[in-house]
Amino acid sequence: MAKIQAVIFDMFNTLVEDGDSYWMSTFDHIVYSQGLNISGQDLRNEWIVFDEEYISVRGKEDSPFYNYNQAWISSFRGVYGELGLGGDANASITTVVDDMSQRPMFADTLSCLRQLTPIYRTAVLSNADDCFCIQ
Repeated sequence: MAKIQAVIFDMFNTLVEDGDSYWMSTFDHIVYSQGLNISGQDLRNEWIVFDEEYISVRGKEDSPFYNYNQAWISSFRGVYGELGLGGDANASITTVVDDMSQRPMFADTLSCLRQLTPIYRTAVLSNADDCFCIQ
């Protein structure tokens, strides 16, 4: 058996929490900050319909590539237009990225990394956009 050369982690839902309650908080934040006349839950439910369209074609041979930023802006624009909300899609994406960047690590993340890094090369490999990178 080959010796392990490196350990690679995904970011969200592996090292950092990213469950439904965090997304609900983000959508509540969007609604509140933009003064939208809709609940965060209803906005999220409508947004998911548009997001699932993107997910259904992502990675297919005949589909153009859209990063999350592009896809999510399109989803927010679609929801805001369909519901006549007048929301700001760019501000919504800023809120999403800011909120995701503040999600807590899982309780065992640091201890795991502290145990592994002296022994193995470690890396984070994620399908998240570069807007999530630490500068």
